[in-house]
Amino acid sequence: MLNKSYWQTVEFERQPSLVGDISCTYAIIGAGLCGLMCAFELTERGVSGGDIVIIDADRVCSGASACTTAKLTVQHGLIYDRLIREYGQKNAQQYMNINRAAVSRVRRIVEEHHIDCDLQTCRSLVYASKAESVGRIAAEAAAVERLGLRAQLTDETELPFKVQLAVALDGQAKFHPLKFAGAIYDILMERGCRFYEQTTATAIRGGSVITAEGQIHSQKIIVSSHYPFADMRGLHFAKLYQRRSYVLAIENAAAIEDNYYCCDGDPVSFRGAGDTLLIAGASRKCGDQNDFGSLYSLIEKVCQIYPECMVVARWANQDVMSYAHLPVIGPIGHLDSNVMIATAFNRWGMTTSVAAAGILADMLTLGTKEPEIVSPARHINRRTAAGFVRQMGEIATEFATDLTSPRCSHMGCPLHFNAADGTWDCPCHGSRFDTDGNVLHGPAKKCAKIDKDPPLR
Repeated sequence: MLNKSYWQTVEFERQPSLVGDISCTYAIIGAGLCGLMCAFELTERGVSGGDIVIIDADRVCSGASACTTAKLTVQHGLIYDRLIREYGQKNAQQYMNINRAAVSRVRRIVEEHHIDCDLQTCRSLVYASKAESVGRIAAEAAAVERLGLRAQLTDETELPFKVQLAVALDGQAKFHPLKFAGAIYDILMERGCRFYEQTTATAIRGGSVITAEGQIHSQKIIVSSHYPFADMRGLHFAKLYQRRSYVLAIENAAAIEDNYYCCDGDPVSFRGAGDTLLIAGASRKCGDQNDFGSLYSLIEKVCQIYPECMVVARWANQDVMSYAHLPVIGPIGHLDSNVMIATAFNRWGMTTSVAAAGILADMLTLGTKEPEIVSPARHINRRTAAGFVRQMGEIATEFATDLTSPRCSHMGCPLHFNAADGTWDCPCHGSRFDTDGNVLHGPAKKCAKIDKDPPLR
């Protein structure tokens, strides 16, 4: 069984690390799909590629963009009924519109640039596995219809088990994320954009991005580094958290054409990719120490669903979540109008990356304002306030009850050992370290001191 993503067959040309100080107009921190699309959309609006610098702490598209299930859809779980109730129909419509535009944008780019990325139009379905969730499915279908998109209620699916009820949307899509990202990368290279890999941003001071080996002096900065490393600005460390889930690639299973998402069970996600089926689940908050059991529970469930299947690959994905279950796109803080942020894509990173890039490019080149529904400054509702209180309580408990574990270099939280992945994970903000203390995943920027052996299972 391969311990790597199904998509990681695309090679990106290696780029040097930054050495010394440089200047540019636009600095983009994070070279995943969102960072690449931000640069692409800027050049589409007339910005010279030579005015754009893109850095990554690792390699281009080596993080969450490589670990996705790669659905392109406006259907982000059961979201629209909740948005109408909590934010009003106008804001719910705004959210649907920006995601519809993102799906259409991918199709247009693929057509205009003749990109071979296995883009397929399909349906997207959210289904209930339990009878008590049927009402939520029906309410979501009604909400989608109110927002102008046709929804179908059905209990017939391609899945090899009975569902209670599903809401289905036509005209959604799926693609190969790294084939698409690789084509965008090649376009950016041709347009003269400058890339620096293995270059970790450690701070933003004024108009400069600080790294270990040099500074990038820039008029505008976009932080698209999955979790925002500069999270003290805007107090994002208190508003966001990270969840890990596992993805299995299996063969010898029935072909599935559409995208499926379960609102009340596990596995959560089913998505076909040629003769291979990708199934995701076992979601948990990063650092909760139930990783090993969750992974093998998922494998056991999948083998029960598809008794003849063979698991050919497995990997983990880490999603940045907001307590509002909405993305955060816009100025990183009240006093930082020249520093933009795109984060908290809440499991829907492919569609939201494209949407965020268009929004930020318009803001930076045309002076528009971000949509209220995704704004970092949107009003704090009860869900967000309750999440903040819970987060602070969990952090306080970690500090009070765990006095012996290694500490995260981000804010000093005790680290928990992840037996499934062989890493030390932070339950507070989701940073991850290898057994030598090297940073694998932010927001931490410095190595952690690992002075104890992993616990025995």
